[in-house]
Amino acid sequence: KSDLISFPIYKFTSKPFGFILIHEEVPGIPDTRYALLDENGDGKLNGNERLDSKNVTEFSQHQWGVYLNRAWVINKSPSMGSVLSQKSVLLGDVIFGIGVKGLIHQLGSHTGTGFGLDAGLRTLFWKRVQAGILIQDVFTSWLAWDNGTKEIVTPRVSVGISGNYDLPLIPITLGLMADIIIESEEFRMGMEWTIKENIQIRFGRNETGIISTGLGLVWSDIEISYALQFEPEISSLGNSHLLSFSINPKLIMSKISPPLDN
Repeated sequence: KSDLISFPIYKFTSKPFGFILIHEEVPGIPDTRYALLDENGDGKLNGNERLDSKNVTEFSQHQWGVYLNRAWVINKSPSMGSVLSQKSVLLGDVIFGIGVKGLIHQLGSHTGTGFGLDAGLRTLFWKRVQAGILIQDVFTSWLAWDNGTKEIVTPRVSVGISGNYDLPLIPITLGLMADIIIESEEFRMGMEWTIKENIQIRFGRNETGIISTGLGLVWSDIEISYALQFEPEISSLGNSHLLSFSINPKLIMSKISPPLDN
């Protein structure tokens, strides 16, 4: 089970921060540590040994994550129509962004906390093609558990490219994206067809090879998305269904506090 909420923060700054809150839960995990009928006392399940179902209990796993990010334009492209823009149509704005993340991980009776920092750079080519580089866990991230165990996450570099193209003669825009993780050479890719600006059909593959497909309904202030993720045959979890709903906060505020007529 996964839950996510995100919104921009405009207060106290001229440019907004992005705020994301994530919660993931795996309930009902069997705990068999004290259920083994260990005849030879070696602590392993051997031969005819079995588990005593009366001693099998359950525990849950919870993860809470907070992500705060901000972006800056560090090289703004010339305005359209200027002499410089006509000579430099290749490169658009260069945007630099950073994200600070915090994590609380609860596994049964144990709790771990951790922090990390991400940084990225993105630019636009030919008005429709974007290229970028992302460094996750720039200074190495860590997760410290209450029993003294520490998990270390080393930096990971990804490069990617995306773009969109209007298909001739039919009202469909095709969007494509792909990126690769340099260290492991794993890659992910996605494809999206936008039909009459409101309907989006999506296909994708993540870095572990899992395929997904989905549908999006998009309006100016509201978006509803559904995705079906096909788990591999060796997985016992079954396919995953993801449903997301987003709404422009300004639309909510306009309904709560409509503008006063003069």
